[in-house]
Amino acid sequence: MIYALAVGMRFWRFFSAGLSGDNATTGLMGLAVLKGEFPYFFFGQNWMGGLDALLAAPLYALFGPSALTVNVLSPLISLAIMACLQPLLRKTLGVWGMLAGLAYLAVPPTTWLFWSGEAQAHYPLGLLLSCLVFLMTHRLGQAPRYTWGSLVLWGLFAGCAIWTNFSSMVVILPCVAFLLATGKGKLRLWSVPLAALAGVAGGFPLIWFNITHGMVHANQGGVFGARYVWPNVRALADNALPIVLGVNTPQVGGPPHYGVAFALLYGGLLLAMAAGAYLLFRYGRGRWFAALLAAILALNLAVVLGSAYGKTLYSPDQRYMLSLYLVLPFLVGAGARWLAGKRAWLAVAFMLVLALAHVSQYAHFQRWGSRLLDIQQGFYFSREAKMKRQLDQISAAGFRYLYSNQDCYRLDFLGNGDPVVSDYWRNRWLTSALEVDASLDPGLLNLPPGSLQLLGLRYRLWQGRVAHAFSEPRGAESLLPREGWSARTRGKELGGALNDADLTTGYSTPDKAKEGDSLTLDLGSEQTVGGLALVPAEFREVPRGLKVELAGADGKFATVREARGYWGPLYLSGPHPVLKARDIRVESYFPPQKARYLRLTHLGNSNHPWSVQEVLLFGPGKRVGASWEDSAQQVFETVQRYGIGEVYGDAWIAAKILRRFGGRIKTVSGNAAINNFGTTVPPLSQPVVLRPGSGKAVIVEQRTAGMVGRQLASRGIAHERRPAGRFAVFLLKGQALGAPVPGQSRMSAQDNCLLWQAKEDHAANLGWLEIQNPRFDRAPTPGIEIRAKNSTGAWTPVEAVKAAPVAFSGQVLLGYTGEKTLYRFAAPLQTDSLRVCPSPGQASNNLEGLQVGLRQP
Repeated sequence: MIYALAVGMRFWRFFSAGLSGDNATTGLMGLAVLKGEFPYFFFGQNWMGGLDALLAAPLYALFGPSALTVNVLSPLISLAIMACLQPLLRKTLGVWGMLAGLAYLAVPPTTWLFWSGEAQAHYPLGLLLSCLVFLMTHRLGQAPRYTWGSLVLWGLFAGCAIWTNFSSMVVILPCVAFLLATGKGKLRLWSVPLAALAGVAGGFPLIWFNITHGMVHANQGGVFGARYVWPNVRALADNALPIVLGVNTPQVGGPPHYGVAFALLYGGLLLAMAAGAYLLFRYGRGRWFAALLAAILALNLAVVLGSAYGKTLYSPDQRYMLSLYLVLPFLVGAGARWLAGKRAWLAVAFMLVLALAHVSQYAHFQRWGSRLLDIQQGFYFSREAKMKRQLDQISAAGFRYLYSNQDCYRLDFLGNGDPVVSDYWRNRWLTSALEVDASLDPGLLNLPPGSLQLLGLRYRLWQGRVAHAFSEPRGAESLLPREGWSARTRGKELGGALNDADLTTGYSTPDKAKEGDSLTLDLGSEQTVGGLALVPAEFREVPRGLKVELAGADGKFATVREARGYWGPLYLSGPHPVLKARDIRVESYFPPQKARYLRLTHLGNSNHPWSVQEVLLFGPGKRVGASWEDSAQQVFETVQRYGIGEVYGDAWIAAKILRRFGGRIKTVSGNAAINNFGTTVPPLSQPVVLRPGSGKAVIVEQRTAGMVGRQLASRGIAHERRPAGRFAVFLLKGQALGAPVPGQSRMSAQDNCLLWQAKEDHAANLGWLEIQNPRFDRAPTPGIEIRAKNSTGAWTPVEAVKAAPVAFSGQVLLGYTGEKTLYRFAAPLQTDSLRVCPSPGQASNNLEGLQVGLRQP
């Protein structure tokens, strides 16, 4: 009867379950298994193992993706936990204790009923594996000696549990202590190594991941600290513990203020559990087992109270307290056994009262906006058919690939590859992200109109929601020369900061961008302009809205593009627009016209500064006849022929290369995470830094290839250029530096400049300047002016190009900053003294603590 009730409750919960983005992601992991991938962890992070995906994959193969197939594992696992605990309850507390413990889980507290139907099965699966370790520990404790079979099973369950869920350690560690403490006369020389080897086998995916990823989990101790304890105690008492026991707090739909009913129910449950803990030591058939339960309870509470994980104590989410549901049934069972010793009906009444207490909280319990038991609100009955019809319509309209910022994981899961759906810029499953990025004409679902208006290209709009079939820009086939430009903003001259090919200089609002912030660029003479690309300092510093104005020599401005509600950076990459946090730029195209002045005005108010570090302008030129797909094939042939192992390419071609070659060729894709583990290297606040060397290549479109070739040459990076249709492939051969020139540098007290003096005052042949800046992360190396002492003793200006570090913007190369900044002289120097000073507008003390070194050409 108890199991029948448990099954009925889980059916109710099963059909009431939702399909959140996280739930759909668990489904995508199962689909990934069917594609031949191995999901080490929950997509988008490097914890929560993917064992549940391996178990669920056959369901998707047989029945297809659905809210039903994705949710089916958790109810089954919760029933399996009952079956696993049943023999332990029976042996330790007798029949009445067993019945009460099972009844407690059959009609459970709200939180456990929630997780008994939640599609993120790695949480209940971790608990089931911990329960199996618990069961094996008890059996080993009761056995006259430890057998190899039992130890192997114990180790396999423990290894799988730790891989599936790190929080399993709060069960496994007390079990280890229990076996060691009770193992006198049972342990053999091979016992511990055998269990450890089995544990390695069970947790091998976790171990292998750490071996191949720099032992990233070795720093878990850093999340613990005494400073967390006291603030978390009140949250445990006021919020977390009531939720675990099944009493609704305001966080999960309870009344906004605690009243008498809350106090009576919470107090009664606490009293019942405290009494059960006392009785457990009396009825536990050996106090060692009762101590084991107490250790699991204490360790679980200690972890959440004394670590950063305690932040969940304040929330409706008590996933880090789930191990308590292995202990609470024993406390309830101990109380029921005591009552049954008085009168059997008292034990039955106790079970009924607990069940009614739990049921009384079901109706108002809410998580993530959905109720616990509401079949009509459940995703399968309320939304799945509608969403699948939408996907069928999208597919019938010819869309095979789609970008979406809403419901992307649900759409991708339910679509099962038709169409493939990706988040615009930070998809968790890299496979889907690359497929959509590498496609020729993906649909852009629900992109704000302001973003499309500013981009300025013609496109088709399907059902008012999906933008696609973007035209190529006309009159923007070539990059305009960038010499002689000057920029200014209100009250400040920027000089050549927007066209100096340096990402560390440019324009930025001093605070959050607001309506009317603007800058003006003077091109020096009239040129035909048909498009622009604005490179911000980072992806968050794009405009909230923008007005683009052009003026001829007469200075009369006319608006060519204007848009509010912009979401970006949105730019063209290959044949279609992308919205990415890498290779960032804000692009806009318009009918080509003669212009000398360009004015950019921010529209609206933003939560971030607005920055423009570099401006690229495009004008008419010769169109390349090759198709994008043929051009990609030519790129593939080139990188294969020359044995290229690392590529720097824009979002579209990078995705094509990763789709074709996988891990054989290294490149950074446009997606925020470069793998399924959520790794963002480099960080999104930093650009991709070029590291020139043999076996590497830079791939750019033909319209910027001329500038990139000149940039490589000026930086002393040897290279060969190979055409590839619409692309140019630059095969890098490294940056040849001459030998260090002996000398010493010091700060000049007279003018706060760095003075370098050659050894013994002999004139040296100089080709490169190095500046070492150990505090670059706090105080980046400023712009500099270089002067050399000539034969007459006068200081003459020296022209130099920042040669490293250099950032790849997706279109061109831009100077950057780092611990070592390398400059290349335009022509070799013969001098014994060099002076390095901050460029105008830089603070005079910015060179303090820096060291200068010189190298031969």
